[in-house]
Amino acid sequence: MKTVQKCILGLFLALCMMCTTAYAQEGGMFSPYLVGTYDLRSAYTVLQVVNPTAKDLEIYLAFFDDNEKPLKCVKERLSHNDLFEINVKKLELPAKFGVVKIVSLLDKKPVPGIVGFQRHYFTQLRSKVPYGVTESNLAAVPTGILDGELGIILEVCK
Repeated sequence: MKTVQKCILGLFLALCMMCTTAYAQEGGMFSPYLVGTYDLRSAYTVLQVVNPTAKDLEIYLAFFDDNEKPLKCVKERLSHNDLFEINVKKLELPAKFGVVKIVSLLDKKPVPGIVGFQRHYFTQLRSKVPYGVTESNLAAVPTGILDGELGIILEVCK
């Protein structure tokens, strides 16, 4: 009887551990794929990408206009616990508003581990002085979505 109870308890604990692991992967903030926006109309955007892992990662930032046209790619290496910051205004993109898609790679394969932030600095219409700032996380997109997007991002980042 004790053997059966131990077996049931062991199976129950194993099931609990599998559920917790699955939840941590799906519900966590780490992803190989981040998405955000940039706004250069009467504002400018600064993006930050952080590698909080112990791995050296390569990141690709693919910029698109608001009509899905690819514009530019920025490639960067992030050592462990490194930070990359970019002022989108300095890229001199031909579009004033659009989307940025960021993927982290290890040995040319997507790997979770990056987090990101975006800041929009707004100015008065005829002034260069910022009067407002918004800050938010870049959206961590589930890895399954990257399956279809990776080819598009790699095409921009040839």
